[in-house]
Amino acid sequence: MNDIEIYWRPPTKPSIVKGVHYKLSVPRTLTTDIQIENTLFTDALTEEERQQIGEFWNQIKEQARQAGKNPPFSKPNGLGTLFDTTDSITYNQTQFKEYLFVSRNPEALPPEKRNRMKVSSVGATVWSKEGYTIVHRRHKDADHVPNVYDASVAGLCQNTNRTLNFDSALTEKLERELGITHNHIEDISPTSLHSCGSPDFSGMFTYSIQTNLSLSEIAEKALERWGPHFVILPPDEIPDFVIDNYGTGPACLDGAVTLAAAISTTYYQRTLDGLKEKGRTIASGYLEDGTFYENKE
Repeated sequence: MNDIEIYWRPPTKPSIVKGVHYKLSVPRTLTTDIQIENTLFTDALTEEERQQIGEFWNQIKEQARQAGKNPPFSKPNGLGTLFDTTDSITYNQTQFKEYLFVSRNPEALPPEKRNRMKVSSVGATVWSKEGYTIVHRRHKDADHVPNVYDASVAGLCQNTNRTLNFDSALTEKLERELGITHNHIEDISPTSLHSCGSPDFSGMFTYSIQTNLSLSEIAEKALERWGPHFVILPPDEIPDFVIDNYGTGPACLDGAVTLAAAISTTYYQRTLDGLKEKGRTIASGYLEDGTFYENKE
């Protein structure tokens, strides 16, 4: 698959995703009530491939025990994996151990199988009242893409009673990672639905969050939780920052899309063009039954 595949952006005119016409700049139902299908990610795998995942997960739990940590938990079918964006947004079922296996061992499955992993997730660009954002640098010992820049906040969206509520997942991440609650939020706007390839394997909704907090208040919250592992940026510096820090080498491209999608259309396009010049493959289109089709203009 491409490094970045973009399936939806808030339209300046209707008809962004094939078969779907969003006339609202903020389509609230798009992100709050998505039903998960009965199909499992593992339905397409062989018995041997399923056993590989089980053995991998047992190793992960044993490593945690030996390190004196609580073993990680993987709720059966606790996550979604993006499958279709045509007549409606459709996710199939997966769980954390399957996602982690694909992310850490991308070559263990053939491309047509591993590329079906597009885990339900959220990312956000958080703005101070003065118009600045903060960008988190992942810890050097992080399990997932360590020591690289991400977005302001990001995380997985859980399957609750076969429903995905991305808005709810986002507000939980904001409070957990930055201590930002409903009282601090002026506006929440969805900005894209996209997928990134290895190691992200995402099916992510991104957001722009306008707060009533000053830059110093947000920075203080970030410092408490992350230490000095973040940078502060105005909108006009985001394109060059993303191109320089996400353009080559190991990178969290979910973070690149999250930041780019939160700025003006001109800056957004400049950012994507710059990433392409660095060698990243980026395409806009739609998923149909798990297969990506690029828009031809």
